[in-house]
Amino acid sequence: MGERKQPEIAPGAFALDRAGLFDLADIAIDAARRAGADYVDIRLGETRREFLRAREDRLEDVGESADAGFGLRVLRDGCWGFYGASTFSRAAILTGVETALANARAVKPIQPREIILETLPGVEARWETPFGIDPFEVSVADKADFLLSVNAAARDAGEKIGWPVVLKGVAEGVAHKTERGLVRANLRDAAALQAAYESLGTEQAIVQPMVPAALEAIAGITRSPGVGLVLLCGLGGIYAEALRDACVWPIPVTRETIERKLAQSSLGRVLASARWQYPEAARAFIDLLLALQKLAATLGDRLEAVDINPVMLGPAGAIAVDALVVPRG
Repeated sequence: MGERKQPEIAPGAFALDRAGLFDLADIAIDAARRAGADYVDIRLGETRREFLRAREDRLEDVGESADAGFGLRVLRDGCWGFYGASTFSRAAILTGVETALANARAVKPIQPREIILETLPGVEARWETPFGIDPFEVSVADKADFLLSVNAAARDAGEKIGWPVVLKGVAEGVAHKTERGLVRANLRDAAALQAAYESLGTEQAIVQPMVPAALEAIAGITRSPGVGLVLLCGLGGIYAEALRDACVWPIPVTRETIERKLAQSSLGRVLASARWQYPEAARAFIDLLLALQKLAATLGDRLEAVDINPVMLGPAGAIAVDALVVPRG
């Protein structure tokens, strides 16, 4: 194969297009084979980043960065040789081939046995991003407007709900946000809310009021083999795993039956103790359980489970702050 002209690098854009990357790969393969390599492969990659940082109603910082590089490996006389560099050029590629082959020769005296590669048919694969818009085709002005609109929405939400607030990231396929680090609690102003949003790494997020609680509980519906849908509840937070003391009732169940069994549980004993200051929370929690039962009766065979965790019990009554509904099938 004849010598190729070095691809041009356009300032302010990705250094090489797809054809340019293949040209550099061909240069490496041709040079290595001419130098006696039995096998050669090369990986070329380039990353471009653009960032904007906004605070309150102003844009504070705009910048971009990029990096590129390649990794080359050759096999000669049963020995591997490697080379990598953070630049794209014909000269760097040729230097890489020469160095990788020298490394292979240097390994031969100490390598215990020869490496032999299996002969397999070649495979060509292609991956395309699911995103329909190239982010670098969106202007900086449009990105800035979007960031500032997010800040404004966060401020409005906090002012409307009242500080402090909780921020929860929304990510497809993630059921339990806390376990994935997608919850930021006790955010007391717009600056804290924005910083929390930037740290989530999700495009969508939910802003909720910070609910005061003296105790956390769990409540839910699940489907039990041979029984059908059952109602359950218990202590939440760290006590859920530590005590493993849950109340379970086959549906339907009366309020009196719930009260009777709940009183025998760890959660019921806390709610009935002399030190518990919020008797209205206990009544509200049972109302919540009955509402769950009504939901289960309405959905019937379409429902697999409902998980409300946590339910905040305290001066505000019984407030469900997060819920997961699992449809059947």
